[in-house]
Amino acid sequence: SMPWIVSSGQKWMSSSSGHPGLSAVNRHPQSEILILDRFYFPDEQATSVYLTELTQGLRDRFDFKILCGPPLVVTDGKANEIPPAKVFKVPALNLSKRSLFARFFNDLSFLLAAFFRGLFFSKPDLILSQTSPPGVWWVGFLLSRWHRSPWIHVSKDLFPGNLKALRENKNNPLLDFIDTVSGYPLRKADRILVIGKDMEKVFLKKGLPAAQIAQTCDWVDLAFVRPLPKRNSFSEKYGLENKFVVLYAGNFGRSHNFEDVLAAAKFFREKEDIVFVFVG
Repeated sequence: SMPWIVSSGQKWMSSSSGHPGLSAVNRHPQSEILILDRFYFPDEQATSVYLTELTQGLRDRFDFKILCGPPLVVTDGKANEIPPAKVFKVPALNLSKRSLFARFFNDLSFLLAAFFRGLFFSKPDLILSQTSPPGVWWVGFLLSRWHRSPWIHVSKDLFPGNLKALRENKNNPLLDFIDTVSGYPLRKADRILVIGKDMEKVFLKKGLPAAQIAQTCDWVDLAFVRPLPKRNSFSEKYGLENKFVVLYAGNFGRSHNFEDVLAAAKFFREKEDIVFVFVG
């Protein structure tokens, strides 16, 4: 019923070819896979949505266990739905994201709780960590050594490279140190999945061998995400049905370059038929 997810998920798993431990997981039905991520169903964060669809699409083939934190963004009624995998939630702080220090303690609380909880799982056939929060690869690395299980890391962000790219954080010794420390466990991963050629180049530049890196793509349900008529409930609610709309939908992060978009919006502010809309 979800061919786009099954196909994409199989590409994820097919990246294991050439590695004895990973290939064994791919060959044997109902292999147990432990997934580490801060977010999972019913949370509606982006990584949660992808993991939920992945486990739902491949649950007849693999036995998934999810080690995650409590949900932060949940639609009414969704919290009562049954998740497509076994979920093990650990406590984590939820301080204001406006402060980098608060974010650090939020992430650290989850990483520590996930690590100690993961020690008491039975040996999984595969450990898979995915990008959030920064440092989750350390948990994947340590648990893979503890359980003697192969480990795949799915990288969708470049930390701390995203912070180093900010103008105010150039040539920061602390970030250079964090970058070096972060790179150690990634070099020990059995496979790293990246979402594009540019990210692959970054890992190659860090000294990771090409054979360790596999490029995959995220997926989308084209039956659900499709063009709709210009006149709809959203456009009518905000008076956009007769406007030329420049839309940004996504995160408003520190490393996102909104200056250029805002400059363009300022340039066109006299044009009443052009509207810049930010949703996130």
